[in-house]
Amino acid sequence: MSSAIEKLSCKGCGAPLPRRKTSRTIVCEYCSSTLQFALDPGPETAKDVVNLRKTLKDLDLAWERYKRSVGTPDGTGNYDPPDENTALGYAVIGGLGTLVATVLFGAFTLWFIPIPLVVGFFITRHHYLFELLRARAYAASGKLYADRRAELVTRLAGLEGKIAVAS
Repeated sequence: MSSAIEKLSCKGCGAPLPRRKTSRTIVCEYCSSTLQFALDPGPETAKDVVNLRKTLKDLDLAWERYKRSVGTPDGTGNYDPPDENTALGYAVIGGLGTLVATVLFGAFTLWFIPIPLVVGFFITRHHYLFELLRARAYAASGKLYADRRAELVTRLAGLEGKIAVAS
């Protein structure tokens, strides 16, 4: 509605209605009729829509950069994100490598067996924990990204709806 309209009246009984800038609906105090009208979005709403779209685009670009920085290229231009299965794979491969090293070095002398066991254990543990923490950080970042994106999309839809109703 135009901002030139200062007085509203009930369509049911003709009683004057108060103009509220924050609500699209007014209920008549006399006959309980409901009047719906469009809110005037104003110039700041259009600026807010532009700013929210830019923020959303920046958020999406930042997420894509982050995925490329922590992911592993798969050969098709996509990046596989870190996950806990990769960490488990490091543990299995590290354990097998430690076992092979122990058998090979242990064949030379019996006193040498503890060295590859200890070294292999710590190297395997380091790689497992590093990949596990990386996978969990990626999952937490993904949740934060999804939550923030959903919030921005909801706000944007509300503002765009406000403009569409006012048009």
